[in-house]
Order: sequence, then structure tokens, then C-alpha cells
Amino acid sequence: MSERKLAIISMSGGLDSATLCAEALNQGFDVFVLNFNYRC
Repeated sequence: MSERKLAIISMSGGLDSATLCAEALNQGFDVFVLNFNYRC
């Protein structure tokens, strides 16, 4: 059984986090994305 590779990425909506997400997917990670709404 192969071990799962997991990545948890906090998405800001910018290019850096989107690029990191794409790279993790390309490397075979199962990606979980977090996005926070700080509106008060």
C-alpha cells in the first residue's frame, strides 16, 4: 500500500498560493485548501 502525501494550503487568492497548490498537485499530493473570510 502506498502512503498518501497530503498538503494543506491556506489560499489567499494570490499567485503565490495558487502556484503552490498547482505544484503540490503536480507532485502527487492530495491537496486540501483553506480560505478564511475575515469580514467583520
